[in-house]
Amino acid sequence: VPVTASISPLYLAFGDDDIEASDYDATLKLRPPLRSGADRQAIREALSDGTLDAFLSAHRPYAVFEAELEFAAAPFGVASLETTFATLCATLVSTGELSLAQVVRLLTDGPRRVLGLETPRIEVGAEANLTLFDPHHVWTCSAQTMRSASRHTPYLGQTLRGRALGIYNGGRWVANESP
Repeated sequence: VPVTASISPLYLAFGDDDIEASDYDATLKLRPPLRSGADRQAIREALSDGTLDAFLSAHRPYAVFEAELEFAAAPFGVASLETTFATLCATLVSTGELSLAQVVRLLTDGPRRVLGLETPRIEVGAEANLTLFDPHHVWTCSAQTMRSASRHTPYLGQTLRGRALGIYNGGRWVANESP
């Protein structure tokens, strides 16, 4: 039976202890909920032994009026698409747990394999479909730097390292023009 398992990097970066420490910040309200340090270690072991075969962003953005509620009333989920790569660089690449190539493979080929999609090929004459990223790009997550309509993220105001600079989609370049 084909079985797959994936994880959002948010579960590597945050735990249930962060919820209490943040005074129940609704940007940490996820489904499934954040777990203990022991669970985060189990995730790392599952990445190491190949049990987890894909990363996903778990991007569930909400408008400010929907998300800025007390923890119990807030919806589950955050805007995480723009911070996923930086989270992986901080939690796995910088620690040496996974190489940049492994992270990229789990972020790109892992989901394609699960969905039965072919890996786009880079060759002369083919339409480009790829993301250009810089694992060393330092940026501050703010309302001005986020392209998502939602700013509901636990990273707001934090300096991050690693960012998508733009994409080729159907052969057309789309730059991430925010600072």
